[in-house]
Amino acid sequence: AKGYPDISTRAFLRLLSISSYPPPPIFGMVDFDPDGLAILYAYKHGSLALSHENSNLTTPTVRWLGVKSEDLSLQGSPDRPTEDRAGLLKLSRRDRKKAFNILGQEVCDEDGVEKEWRRELQVMLMLNVKVEMEILAGREGGVETWVDERLCKAISGTGTSAS
Repeated sequence: AKGYPDISTRAFLRLLSISSYPPPPIFGMVDFDPDGLAILYAYKHGSLALSHENSNLTTPTVRWLGVKSEDLSLQGSPDRPTEDRAGLLKLSRRDRKKAFNILGQEVCDEDGVEKEWRRELQVMLMLNVKVEMEILAGREGGVETWVDERLCKAISGTGTSAS
């Protein structure tokens, strides 16, 4: 899928996650920005706009593959100004508002089920940066190697929590 999920895509992933045995692992790869987390939120916990439909459209088993703050280390010293670090963008006022809105959801409470999301949003806000997935293309081995490494860690249980 690409971008904010439509109802058909959400329904398909939901069906896939509940009708297969064992259910296949389902991963979300989104930008490291508030919109990326909002997309992941819609898949896993449902849309706030369609809350009456969420029980039939959520995929609670979806796991976040990335992009995460640990991937920012690919872009040089954090002491350099954001605009001097390739791929890093400053959060806009809209981004910051969206991040705070997500943090305000029950799942992102200190004792909520999405502790990793909470931590990553806090890092994003503190550093005032966001990153698009395309940043991975500049990494040695490119996106393919990054995805292979992340999937191996996630499937083996050494990385990518259920959040």
